[in-house]
Amino acid sequence: MTERYWRHRVYWGIVVLLSAMLLSACDLGPVPAPTSPPPTAPPPTILPTIPPLTLTAVPTAKPQPTNTAVPTPVPTATATPVPTQPPAPTRVTYKYPAPKLLKPNNGDGYGGQLLWEPLDLAANEYYHISVHSVHNKAPRHWGFDTEPGKREGKFLLPRDQFGDKDNNWKTLSDTGEFTWEVQVMRAGVPISPPSATWSFFWYRSSD
Repeated sequence: MTERYWRHRVYWGIVVLLSAMLLSACDLGPVPAPTSPPPTAPPPTILPTIPPLTLTAVPTAKPQPTNTAVPTPVPTATATPVPTQPPAPTRVTYKYPAPKLLKPNNGDGYGGQLLWEPLDLAANEYYHISVHSVHNKAPRHWGFDTEPGKREGKFLLPRDQFGDKDNNWKTLSDTGEFTWEVQVMRAGVPISPPSATWSFFWYRSSD
């Protein structure tokens, strides 16, 4: 038999089988009314997946040092010292002029007393006589006051201190030379300039 024959037979066999199955189905009873399919739940909404937020530490910029303005020192004006003139000496007004010495003559020998020109002194005014020497290479000084109001211009050196012409002058002066001056005073305050300073030698042979 040919291949075409067998194909034909298989085809018709399938047709018969399907017809039989269809008839059997028709005999099962009334065909139930079609039922509505149950409501289908809406498909779930798929939210987009958000990737986790990763915090990345951003390095903080290191603060740069602030340039603080340093004040520029202002040069201080230096005052140039002006040479000061010495103060003018205070001029003292005296009541009397300087006493004028008379004897012994300057550089002469002592003749027993010191003499100067007298002045018209008031009752509370007096003469002050200063005598100086050098003994044992050290200065020595004597000071004597006349009686207040006494106007005479003379003074005798006291013998208890100076002795007489027989006294050894080496106990008073290394060379026997003395200097002296006179000034008018009132209560210890000079009221005249000092006189000139003269010298004398103690009891020289020329006296």
